[in-house]
Amino acid sequence: MLDYIRVRSDGCTTDCGPDDTYRIRVRETTGRIARFNEAAGQRTVLVLQNRTGAPVSARATYWGASGQAVGRTEVTIPARGVSVVPSPGSSLGTSGSITVSTDAPYGALVGKAVALDPAGFAFDTPLSERPR
Repeated sequence: MLDYIRVRSDGCTTDCGPDDTYRIRVRETTGRIARFNEAAGQRTVLVLQNRTGAPVSARATYWGASGQAVGRTEVTIPARGVSVVPSPGSSLGTSGSITVSTDAPYGALVGKAVALDPAGFAFDTPLSERPR
């Protein structure tokens, strides 16, 4: 698949020269959560918050310790809303990490995975994006 970016300037039209420069930034918007656990009695929920004024579509992919995808969940988060997403049933009995792909701009989505233990403990793991 090819994606194109159109670049234009209001400063030059037909007389653009080598002194006209452009700066294009491409940022990775896929977030990562280093830990989830659906084994040994723990259950994990994903909490995602949309900080924009428009709905956001997100896809969480659950990766097992061996590096293979063990489940996937899709959700639409309303404008300035929060969604609590349970782990997919296919991830039961596994642990690993989560990636969250979204159509939101960089930094618009925040969240965490919360692993709940039968003894009453909770383990929060934040969603992080690559730094700018």
